Amino acid sequence: MMAARRERQLEQVEQRTTSPFYDSEWLRAEAAGSVLAKLWSRPVLKRDAMGIHGTLFYDNEHRRDHLPLLKREVDWDDGSVNQAQRALFARHR
Repeated sequence: MMAARRERQLEQVEQRTTSPFYDSEWLRAEAAGSVLAKLWSRPVLKRDAMGIHGTLFYDNEHRRDHLPLLKREVDWDDGSVNQAQRALFARHR
């Protein structure tokens, strides 16, 4: 298993060194992933964020069963948010 993993890594390195486009895409994806990971681990409530005044639901009668019954974001189902959001929402219920 380790040999197969190492072989895949070598193939990826070879692919990056032979394709300048792939290398720039890979670097962008890596940078975006590191930035987004920090954002996902430090959520804020909408009421504390500047410029976000709520979530609008319109023309969605066919999705009514899937929309939250309550409008407070801290009351969202735990299955629809990540661990950091669960902890934040628990503090504000």
